[in-house]
Amino acid sequence: MLYFKLFACVQVTKGIKNTIVIDLQHEKMISIDSSLNKYLSKRINYSKLCENNDKSKKIQKQNKKLKEFLDYFIDNGWGFLTDQPDSFPKLNLEYNYFAHISNLIIDIISYEEAIHYNIIASINSLLVQAIQFRIFCEYDEEKLSKLIKYYFKSDFNSLELILQYDSNTSKEKMESLLQNHIRLSKIYVVNSDEDKIIEFKNKIIIYSTKQFKDCTYCGNINMANFRGNLLFYTESLKNNTCLNKKISIDIDGNIKNCPSMQHSFGNIKDTLLEDVIEIDEFKKYWNLSKNEILVCKDCEYRNVCTDCRAYLEDPTNIFSKPLKCGYSPYTGEWTEWSTNPIKLEAMKSYKLHMLSE
Repeated sequence: MLYFKLFACVQVTKGIKNTIVIDLQHEKMISIDSSLNKYLSKRINYSKLCENNDKSKKIQKQNKKLKEFLDYFIDNGWGFLTDQPDSFPKLNLEYNYFAHISNLIIDIISYEEAIHYNIIASINSLLVQAIQFRIFCEYDEEKLSKLIKYYFKSDFNSLELILQYDSNTSKEKMESLLQNHIRLSKIYVVNSDEDKIIEFKNKIIIYSTKQFKDCTYCGNINMANFRGNLLFYTESLKNNTCLNKKISIDIDGNIKNCPSMQHSFGNIKDTLLEDVIEIDEFKKYWNLSKNEILVCKDCEYRNVCTDCRAYLEDPTNIFSKPLKCGYSPYTGEWTEWSTNPIKLEAMKSYKLHMLSE
């Protein structure tokens, strides 16, 4: 007898209406109706589906449809047939990340003020792996290169840039920037007049029409930002994927969970990052997973989605759904969040109403 089995790297997340099947190895996913989830979660005798003896036409028709459903997963490399279905170990889904801080975000409106003289030692002691500069001032290649070289004195692995589009952010200049700085891995050029992706020596330049002029433009939930890889997935099971092991410095040097959040835990000019991460209040969001968030806990995308806590539908409720999400897991439909009248009061409280006009 042959039985159908999903590969260990393929995980199923059930929502109230739809279910997504995620291939964590190849970082791809598909959506199915949640009524079909049971056929992926229980043992199916594939051989019996191929038998037609002593079965009614109704049962034969049902078996044919189920076989076609399973064949889709087999043909596309999501599952396989075996006569020993209990011989395969399950994937280890424990999240165990070695660094104290995985990501550091630094918002910049002045290149000179972004050179924080006490930060290099902190980056090294916290084992920070990635840094992102979100630059809201005019692009200046000389000043930016000086800033990058300063931070390259520390031992992090990769740097990403978010730049404002202008005449100086041409493809040629961005490629030159990547060429000159080895650990610079990705450049986003926002507020562009077109959307395009350029690959350059295993690095990426992304031009986007997305508006991102200051930190209030952050927190949008959309499928383009979904991530179906093993590290992100395992983190999402018990942690907040936006804030867990993350730290940021806003345009004024204030240390926060995220530059968009209101609460500050000191200023980088006189406060060490090592001291901040020891504060219980700073880490209160780290273990807040989507399984505890209203609406999100019913959503099939909860394990591949980010989870903004800076802007909430109900600003008074820490467990509220992200304000800037227009998806309903109950209908399976996306709508424009900024025109939803239900969100109007929250938008006003965050002073975001102008963004939707």
